[in-house]
Amino acid sequence: MTIPVFSAGDFRKVKELRLVLTAAGIPNQTVQRHGGWQLLVRPDDSDSAIAELQDYQAENTSRTVDVARRAEAPGAAWAALFYCFVVGSISVLAAPWGYGVRLADLGTSIAGNVTAGEWYRCFTALTLHLDMGHLASNLLFGSFFGFLLGRTYGGGLTWLLIVLSGFLGNLANAYFQAPEHQSIGASTAVFGAIGLMMMDAFRSYSRQESFRKWTPILGGIMLLSMLGVGGERTDVMAHVFGLIAGVIIGAAATTIPDSVRMNTKVQWLIGIAALGLISTAWCIA
Repeated sequence: MTIPVFSAGDFRKVKELRLVLTAAGIPNQTVQRHGGWQLLVRPDDSDSAIAELQDYQAENTSRTVDVARRAEAPGAAWAALFYCFVVGSISVLAAPWGYGVRLADLGTSIAGNVTAGEWYRCFTALTLHLDMGHLASNLLFGSFFGFLLGRTYGGGLTWLLIVLSGFLGNLANAYFQAPEHQSIGASTAVFGAIGLMMMDAFRSYSRQESFRKWTPILGGIMLLSMLGVGGERTDVMAHVFGLIAGVIIGAAATTIPDSVRMNTKVQWLIGIAALGLISTAWCIA
C-alpha cells in the first residue's frame, strides 16, 4: 500500500521531487490520477518523505512546492456518530429527565471513592450528564473535535486516546479535590481531545519558526478559557486536567506510524477496545 505525499498537474514538478526522495533513499513512485500526477510512498516512509520535501522547499524559497498533508485516516465520521450514540444513550437512560435508571449512584466520579480504589468511576462518569443542555454541549463539541482528530489518527484510535485522556483527567482531579467532590460529564474527555489536537498541530508546526510552532498551544489555552471556565457548576479543574492529559498522551501519539493510522481493521479493533474500557467499568460498577 502506498499513500500520496505530493500532487500536481505538471509532471515536471512531480519528477523533480521524485528525484529528491530518491536521493534521500526513500522508495517512491508516480501515478496519474484525476487529471494530474501524484508522488507515492509507503505509509512508513510518509513522515520522512514529507520532511525531505519540506526541507527542499525551504532551501528553494523561489519555488512553490505544495507538500501534501498526512493522508486522512479512516473512520472519523462513523466514530463521532457512535460516540454520540453511546454517550447519549447512557445519559438518557440514567438521567432523571430521561428514563431515571439510578446509574449516577454507581458511576459518578466521587473524589473520595476514586482515591479509595474505585478507579472505574473515572470512566463511567464520562457517560453521565446533569441535564439535556449539559449533554447536548458535550455531544456537539465532543463529536466535532473527535471528528477533526479522527481524520488524523483514525476513528478507533482517536476515541481510545480521548477516553484515556478523560480517565486520566478525572483521576488527577479526584486527588486534587475534597473527598466529597463529585464530577460527571464527557467534558473532561472533550478537553482531552483539545489537548490531543494541540500536540498534533504542534507536530505539524515543529519545523517552522520558533514563534509559529507555539501557536497550537496558545490556541488550546484560548479554547480552555472560552469553553472550560464558565458556569456555576463547571468543574474547571477537571477540564484543566483533561487538557493536560490530552497533551501528554498526544505527545506520545504523534509517534504512531501511518501503518497503524491507515489500517481499517486495526482501527476497528482499537475502537472496540475503547468501548470495552467503558463497558468493563460499568460492569464493575
